[in-house]
Amino acid sequence: MPRTVARPRRRPASARRRDDTRSASDRKIMGIEIDQAHVLAFKGMTREENQPLIRYLTERIAQSEFTFRVTWEKDMVALWDNRLVHHHAVNDYHGALRVMDRITVNDRELEA
Repeated sequence: MPRTVARPRRRPASARRRDDTRSASDRKIMGIEIDQAHVLAFKGMTREENQPLIRYLTERIAQSEFTFRVTWEKDMVALWDNRLVHHHAVNDYHGALRVMDRITVNDRELEA
C-alpha cells in the first residue's frame, strides 16, 4: 500500500469546544481545541481581546509539565485521542522512516 505525506487540515477560524460524554464511562470531558497556527479568534471577542488569550492558551499547553515524549524502540506503536490531546511531532528522526496511520473509533458502545 503506498504511503502519503500527511498535510495539515484547514480548521474553522474559531476554537471548538469539546463537551463529550463517552459511553464507556460516566465522566464528562471538557476542553478547548486550540492551535495558534489555525485558530484566529473566539466568537464574540475582538481581535484585541483574542490575541492575549490565544497566546496564553497555546503557551500553556506547550509547558513541559503537560508534555509526554515517546522514546521510540523497534516495532513500537503509539496511540492517542486527538479530541483532547495536542500532538506535536518533533522532526528529530533524520534518516528513519516515520509511518503514520490514522484510525477512527466510533464512540458508541458495540453490540454483541
